[in-house]
Amino acid sequence: MDIQDVKRVFYEAVADRVDQWTSLAANLRLNANTGWLEDPARFGKIAHFLGDEKLKSEFEVYIGEILNMAVHSIFVIIDNGSGDTPDLQLNLVEKSAGSFNGNLHEEYIEHLFATRRMK
Repeated sequence: MDIQDVKRVFYEAVADRVDQWTSLAANLRLNANTGWLEDPARFGKIAHFLGDEKLKSEFEVYIGEILNMAVHSIFVIIDNGSGDTPDLQLNLVEKSAGSFNGNLHEEYIEHLFATRRMK
């Protein structure tokens, strides 16, 4: 695989995790006792508002956007684009294909558009 293929696999893996967590969050309204929530009762207080399927769908979109913003923000930090960490720039390297060479935050958003997760 060349570096572009590796990047596509990486961005898809990240986007897939966002999709999984988004779905899980939207479906927690059915059962907040997952074992990993710090305080299931706290989530239960808002879960009853999500009983309507239309609201569930809206909530799922909302959570997905928030998670993608968080991922994008982390990639900005890794790319040294935030100003918060002026001396930090991390570089992902795939052992056989080479370096990602930054721009994770831009390429991730491009991947979301390419896969129709963003419009």
